[in-house]
Amino acid sequence: MSVRFEKRVVEVVSETIENVAVLDGTNAEELIERMNTARAAAAKMKEEADAARDALVALMGGAETGTIGGVDRVKIKMIEREGTNRDLLAEAYPEAYEATLTTTTYPRVTTK
Repeated sequence: MSVRFEKRVVEVVSETIENVAVLDGTNAEELIERMNTARAAAAKMKEEADAARDALVALMGGAETGTIGGVDRVKIKMIEREGTNRDLLAEAYPEAYEATLTTTTYPRVTTK
């Protein structure tokens, strides 16, 4: 399944109340439906990919390379990621914790 989004400028109806845009007469309903459909499809695809990955790992039985017809088709490499325990850092070194905080701003879109 492929989902294509196109940039489209829409004129927001002039009625704006307390930071609320009235979207009547725009293509907002279509965009909401497209977004919800794409999100559901992505979640389903992730579930399927995770299940296939787990099945391949089980089939390989600890091997790093899997072959089909003598051709290498699957490679497994264990990845290790280090992280920082934020709660412990904040408790033990509150100044360092505060000094390393960052803020990222992005739009979160929820639909009904």
